[in-house]
Amino acid sequence: MIEVILACTPKYGIGFNCKLPWHDKEELMMFQTKTMDSILIVGRKTAENLPPLKNRTLIIVSKSGEHNTVQKAIEKAYLLAEKTKKIFVIGGGQIYNEIFYHYSHLIDKVHISTINEDVFCDTFVNFPKHNYRLLSFQNFNTFIHEVYEANCKSGEIQYLSLLREVLDKGNDTFGRNGAVKSLFGKALLFDLSKEFPLLTTKKMFLRGIIEELIFFLKGQTNSKILEQKKVNIWKGNTEHTHGFMGPMYGSQWRHFNAAQDEFDSDTGVYKGGYDQLNHVINTIKNEPKSRRILMTTFNPAQAHLGVLYPCHSIVNQFYVEGDYLDMTCYNRSSDLFLGLPFNIASSSLLLHIIAKMTNLRPRYFHLYLGDCHIYELHKEAVKTQLARVPLHPPQILLCQVRNQIEDYKYEDFSLQNYQSFSSIKAEMVK
Repeated sequence: MIEVILACTPKYGIGFNCKLPWHDKEELMMFQTKTMDSILIVGRKTAENLPPLKNRTLIIVSKSGEHNTVQKAIEKAYLLAEKTKKIFVIGGGQIYNEIFYHYSHLIDKVHISTINEDVFCDTFVNFPKHNYRLLSFQNFNTFIHEVYEANCKSGEIQYLSLLREVLDKGNDTFGRNGAVKSLFGKALLFDLSKEFPLLTTKKMFLRGIIEELIFFLKGQTNSKILEQKKVNIWKGNTEHTHGFMGPMYGSQWRHFNAAQDEFDSDTGVYKGGYDQLNHVINTIKNEPKSRRILMTTFNPAQAHLGVLYPCHSIVNQFYVEGDYLDMTCYNRSSDLFLGLPFNIASSSLLLHIIAKMTNLRPRYFHLYLGDCHIYELHKEAVKTQLARVPLHPPQILLCQVRNQIEDYKYEDFSLQNYQSFSSIKAEMVK
């Protein structure tokens, strides 16, 4: 995460002739205190006019230097940043504006000191204040200091922050399937009106995510159906013969509590039971203000019959506000490196599909996590990912409206503007 710190006039003027047009000892002291022992990204001309800054690492953006773009400077800062070090952008005007408008998805906080007098400036910052909320306010003799936080941090930034927190502060435990670092009770918020939260710091298998979700929407529970489509994500977790997974996930969505002796091995679907998913869709259409629009993958009477206890989508609840559809989801257990990125994208797709079928627009996806863990086997892979700078998040389009939710196909989805780093290989822990 990056923080921005600046001093400006009430009209966001920050300089004249490449210099600060005021001298305020108290404001300079605040700058020095906040940026102590941090990494500072700064333009060449601004750097030339800075006083000596001890106990800080300067990364200078210069056309003729090693870091000739802001992107390269950020990448270097991420490599140098230790778990206790912050990264600040400290100017000048061109650097500030590029950060605000091309790297806003990386910004955590903005620290602004507004000088009381409106002195003449020839360099200005375009601060998109509407994208931030005020966290704190301090009144000094000659300036006002405010700290802003992004209204909704990008999904990937939240995910990477959780990875870092568990890696650095997680409890060392030894569970059913090996050593882990874990924390309990975390929350993430994704604004699907602005992004589709598919990770960019490693290449994601979107086709597999979509095909698995369609598999769930059909109520199927035979992993051979996925394997025939070259989607092998369940192959390592199925212990039953012929890919049989038991009454899990989509089976409970579409055939909750169905009798175990009523199973069609050809279609991979149970018969009978209660169709929770259609109930959700019909209730959204007919009783949008209901507080009972929810479904679960957890059936205590049948959970032991699946190849795994259900980890994700334990409860999904939906909320209609005007033209928007929001969703909360609770995940019991999250393998942060391999499992959670899939779950985030899949649940986001679910909200997109249900919104499409009910003539609403997908908006907030609230994800609540119980046990969040990183396996010992994944630690080095996690460190590799944390050293990468997230790219702009993509968007996803649903190109087709189907009459029945089980009729959706992979070809109905179009991913827009997706760029990513290469994949990071890691072994699935069974």
